[in-house]
Amino acid sequence: MRTLIITLIILIASPAFAGWQFGERSNEMGDMHVATAFTRDCDPDYDAVLGVAENERVGVILTLYVPGERFLDGNNIDIKIDDGPVISLYAIRQDQMFMATPSDTLIHMLKTGRNVKVRFETQAAIHTVDFSLDGSAAAINKLQGRTK
Repeated sequence: MRTLIITLIILIASPAFAGWQFGERSNEMGDMHVATAFTRDCDPDYDAVLGVAENERVGVILTLYVPGERFLDGNNIDIKIDDGPVISLYAIRQDQMFMATPSDTLIHMLKTGRNVKVRFETQAAIHTVDFSLDGSAAAINKLQGRTK
């Protein structure tokens, strides 16, 4: 699991990208391969990354990476796409990343929506981060096409 986290962080923490992108990476030992569709948040004051990742050992996971934050253990992350209902997901926290198993419905909503708000709690406060969904369908479709 630690190797998966490190590989995901390296993949999604590249400094310059806009909109949703697709990427793949293997670890140096060649035993862990991760593919992900990801985007950075809309707020320039925050540096969060939201992604949908796939790994042959873990399957499909929703990831929220927020460098520099100290998450509380066993937290839920709340997701609201456009004007839809709030969806609470139980998230496993590892270092500076939340990981949760998304439903097929949530993946579909991420592909068809315009914007998503993600709320999470740290030791200091409750945060809400906005992400645009522009380009999410193409990136997630590429991820799904690669994995089927």
